[in-house]
Amino acid sequence: GAQMNDLTGQSIAGYPIEKPAGRGSYYESYQAATSAAPLIIKVLVPELRAAKSLGNLVVKGWEAARTVVHPNLVTIFGTGLDANVGVYCLQEVVAGKSLRQMILGGPKVAWRDCIILAEQLLAGLQALHSAGKVHGEVSTLNVIITQDQDLKLEGAGGLVFADGPMLDFLDGPAVGYLAPELVHGCPPSVEADIYGLGSSLYFI
Repeated sequence: GAQMNDLTGQSIAGYPIEKPAGRGSYYESYQAATSAAPLIIKVLVPELRAAKSLGNLVVKGWEAARTVVHPNLVTIFGTGLDANVGVYCLQEVVAGKSLRQMILGGPKVAWRDCIILAEQLLAGLQALHSAGKVHGEVSTLNVIITQDQDLKLEGAGGLVFADGPMLDFLDGPAVGYLAPELVHGCPPSVEADIYGLGSSLYFI
């Protein structure tokens, strides 16, 4: 992907941006200060910000996911529209590494620990699916392992309503987790989430 254009020092939704917090295929994350604990603000990457229709659909997906609160899902606090950067999503700060980073960078994970991770990932997905929601892009890049070894699934809803094949928005390793129908432009489904779950467990 392209380089992040750093928004540090600017404000989004009235919150001062402290530092970059990572980049996905289609969004950038920043840590922002509030009067209480810091939060993460996600915005679309610059090349996608101009497409107002896409922004509206991404917010719709974030808003759908926001209604589901579960210990194994990253909590979404709210969404909005900023005059400078377009749509944004406010979510909790989760300190940790992506499952992909953990597996590629560390010692081999014991199979018993894999089962505990799988159970947590399933619990988060089940909460979404039971509420009639879909994640849309389950992969090891979106699974965060916290410093306490808890699992949090991030990124729910972002591309669920996006119009066009997922390949228009996702790149790099994320593509390997996509169910075949998503590659061909079908909308995300519970079944596609299960495929992403299976791909993630296979990767471990």
